[in-house]
Amino acid sequence: HDEEMAEAHTLTIGAARPSDLDQLAVAAYMQSKNLMLSKVRSVSKKIQQAQVEALGQEWLDSCYDGIIKGKDSKYMIEHNQIIWMYNCIKAWGLLEFCRNRFNTFVENTKKYNPSLTHDENIDKIGRRPWGFCPGILPDANKDYFSDDLAGVPEKNRTRVKEAYEFVIKWCSPKSPKTQDNAEQKDDTNGEGNKAATEMEMEVPEEYQTAYEMKPWKDYPDRTYPY
Repeated sequence: HDEEMAEAHTLTIGAARPSDLDQLAVAAYMQSKNLMLSKVRSVSKKIQQAQVEALGQEWLDSCYDGIIKGKDSKYMIEHNQIIWMYNCIKAWGLLEFCRNRFNTFVENTKKYNPSLTHDENIDKIGRRPWGFCPGILPDANKDYFSDDLAGVPEKNRTRVKEAYEFVIKWCSPKSPKTQDNAEQKDDTNGEGNKAATEMEMEVPEEYQTAYEMKPWKDYPDRTYPY
């Protein structure tokens, strides 16, 4: 978090071919005909309804109460993003998106040193990547309610703990230890246990990518997928 030195982290320049501008032209035309706003409102309503159905209005109204950002965390953890990822996956199935986001915590943690100050750690990690996605990995075994999350209402604590366990389970990269354990179980108990392990890790259909949302699917010199 650097208010004076923050940089732009995403730039999209130019188009690969004239057809890349088709959707922009359609959107501009619809806007001029007052059609776009009604479509946006219709989609927004469906998205919000999906949230309510999956998570409940009471949770949505209070899920961030007492949840702090990395700049205020004793451990530099983006607690707010963990709750956000939980909501995104549960409501909209955005597992792949959240895994990519969670991976930035993995990369930040590789350079994190608990003996350094916040500013020293940000310099060590790099202010550009930190500005894009701050935060390090949460510890699944730590009770953050004793300090960072002391302000979380009692009624929300069970759900917050559930959110952390859920995000860590589904977004964490597989560790070598996990692979070793799976191999040991396979050697001991045969193919049946191997199949059971694979089924446990199978991504539910509702969390799988349903739509290709990239603005274009290839570059002039590369064929999709690249």
